[in-house]
Order: sequence, then structure tokens, then C-alpha cells
Amino acid sequence: MSPIDDELRSLFTSRADLLAPAPDPLAGIESRARRMRRNRVAASVAGTALAVAAIAAVVPAVLPEKVADGGGSQFADVTPTPTASAPDRAFAPQSLDPANPWPFRGTESVLIDGGQQSLTDQWRAKHAGSSLTPLYGQVYEPSNAGEVVFVASGPDGDRWAVATTSESGWQILVDNALAPDTKALLAALPGDEVPRLLVLTSPAIGDIAYAPDGTTFRSYEGSDGGVSVVPLEGDTSRDAVRVLDGNGDLDKPVFLGPAPDFVAGSGAAAAPNNLVTWPSRGATPDAAFLEKALNAFAQGLGAKRSDVEGKVLFAGDDDARNVFVFGQAWIKGSDAHTFGYSVNGKGEATPFLGPITAKNPDVLAFVVAAGTGQSTETLVVVPDPAVAKVLYGVAASEYDVKGAGQENLNGVVLIDRDPRAQGDKLKLLDGSEKVLFEGEVASLLCGIKECG
Repeated sequence: MSPIDDELRSLFTSRADLLAPAPDPLAGIESRARRMRRNRVAASVAGTALAVAAIAAVVPAVLPEKVADGGGSQFADVTPTPTASAPDRAFAPQSLDPANPWPFRGTESVLIDGGQQSLTDQWRAKHAGSSLTPLYGQVYEPSNAGEVVFVASGPDGDRWAVATTSESGWQILVDNALAPDTKALLAALPGDEVPRLLVLTSPAIGDIAYAPDGTTFRSYEGSDGGVSVVPLEGDTSRDAVRVLDGNGDLDKPVFLGPAPDFVAGSGAAAAPNNLVTWPSRGATPDAAFLEKALNAFAQGLGAKRSDVEGKVLFAGDDDARNVFVFGQAWIKGSDAHTFGYSVNGKGEATPFLGPITAKNPDVLAFVVAAGTGQSTETLVVVPDPAVAKVLYGVAASEYDVKGAGQENLNGVVLIDRDPRAQGDKLKLLDGSEKVLFEGEVASLLCGIKECG
């Protein structure tokens, strides 16, 4: 072995001794479902939806090498290896440290009124036990949708993500592992006329610039320090981003590298045409419980779980402590079905897979099977918010006003129903006593394959 070989071996051995093992992640604690009683005031919640993919880039603290190809500047591909955050690992001054992240910038209103909690629940449905720290928030004016960039730490390691609000709740546009010493977060997002490039860095940086051709950089001023939004127009095959420090040092940029490409069809998928616009009512369903419900829906249609999304219309429990969730679910790109999912005190689950929901329905309903010691099942009636009164009657009888606690349930009515009932009926009235719906309950309880 040559002297050079001996020297290299000695160097590598000394370096290896300096590495500290990553700590074991702690298991997270799943949030519990909030109980709903008929005579209890229910909290209004935002709808929940499952995550969808978008194109984004994590930028480590390295300067990629340029590749000469005779056709202009290009950058060598740099693929970082994500690792969990180590408490004793030192971070460069402008790097994103998950344990001590950059301060929040932008619009906080997108996270108030339960917005941050519902986003956390949505995220934990996929990354159990994670803790979230918002970094940036804004309202995208063309669609009036809230957008949030956040960093998360948990059993899955350190990650960063971008989420947006929609009719069906929060949707995750970006979900990426966070590379060590990341100094810029870059995400290509859908836009009104053209896609947008969101660049988020430390507020201590001096300048963010974008070059469509990879060489001719132009600065874009953001509403907050360290934030820039760039329209992605024309040929973006060679585009690049440059971030300078507070001194504007061109020789040593904080970051210089390619911008992520936007792929048509990425980002938030369009909501189904038959998705109701009603608000979600009732309790906030436990994230793990909702995940089981949507898994059951996917299995019922023979679809992949990753291709399914859903919107919660009502969640709670009944007098027998059957816990349930009811709403709409769909395979991406398809119309929405009504669906329900309940679990009794013994842990036995009963899914309900309904047909494709009619457009603009006045009422939706499903039945929660009788629980232990219960002689009646629970008919869950979820009407359009415009409905002022719900009337129920058994066959060949007069209607009764139902839902004494109707106001507390924000218009949703739970009815004790005989499991053997046939011909029972519902009538729904608006504030002026106009009939919005009248018909047999059975017509609302049709499954995807049969009606009973």
C-alpha cells in the first residue's frame, strides 16, 4: 500500500470518529376524536382532504457545478440525502434548522379559526406524531386560497411542505424530506395564468434573483424579506435561482442552482363537479379514524388509497357511543360519492359506500347501525344549510318535528330509527315553510350496488 493510501485511510478513519448517530425519533400521540352529543354545542370545522402531489425542490447549502454543453449554462444535478435533525449538529447562519426555524412571515390569517389545527390533523394522517412550524402564509388572490409553507419534524424525519385551502379542506401540494443545511426552499406551484415559483429563504439574505436562461438574473421583490414569487413563463428548461447574502457578494452566493420544473396537472386537483359546498359540521374527526374511513372507501371501489380524497360533512357519535364520520369521497378526476363510516363500542367498523352524489342535493343521509344495548339505529340527516326545519314520520303517520337539539348541531339531525322501518319519510322546509324535499328515507340510503 502506498503512502498516499495510508494517509487517506487515516483521514477517513479520523473523520468517521467525528460523526454522531442520529437520535431515535419519539412516537407521536394521535389526537383523539371529540365526542358529540345531541344536546351539546358542536364546533364548526373546516373540511379535510387527503394530500396531492406537486413539483418542488429542496436546496442544500452547496453550489452546483456548471456543465458546459455549448448551448448555455446548465447545472449539475444535486440529489441531497435527507437525514433526521440532530440536536448537536451545527447549522450555518442562513440554513433552515428544524429545531430553530426561520421566523414566520406573511399573512397569519390563513391559520386562524382552527386553520392550523385542521392542517396539523391533515398532515398527521400521513405523518403520525409530527410537529409543524409554519414558515410563511399568503392568500393567493386569483383563487382566494390560503397557502402555507411549513417545516415538520417527527418519526419520518425532518420534512417541509406547502399546503393550500380548497372546498374540501387543506390539500398538501408539496411534501419533501428536508436536506441538511438547506438554505432555500423552492416550489413550482399552479397559478391563475402561468405557474409560479415560490422561493423562501432566511430573512437575513440580501437578494433573490431568477434567470429564465440560467445566466441573466433579475431580482424579484417580495412582500417580506427572504420571500419571492416569480411567474414561470416561456422556456424554463434552463432557469435558475440565485440567493445572495446581505452584502450582495456575487462571488459567494448563499445559493445558486436550477429552479424546479412545473408539471401540468400537478398541484391541487380540481374538485369534483358534484362536490357540495356545505361547511363541515360536528366534531373534528380523529386523523387516524378518518384515514381508516377513506381506506375503506378506496377498498370498496378497488382504488389505491393515494388516489382517493374526501370531504367531511359531519362527524360525531350517538347515544350508544357509536363513533362515525359522514361526507363525500372520490377518486381523483372522478365524481364524488356519499360515504359513511362508523365504529361501535366493540371496535367493529361498518362502512357505507353510496352512489355518485346528485348535483346540488337538498339533503344527504346514512344510518349508523344499532350499538350494544341499543334497540334503535341512528339516522343521520345532513341537510343543506338553507334548511330550517326537518320533519320525520313513520309510514302512514303524521310528520313530527325532529332535532330538538338541531340548532346545537348546526342543522344536522340525529333520529332514533327502528331498524325494521319501511316507508318512513322526511320533509325539509326552508325559513318560509317552502318544501325543499319530501320523500321516503330509503331513497337516501341507497348503496352503490343496491337500495334498501
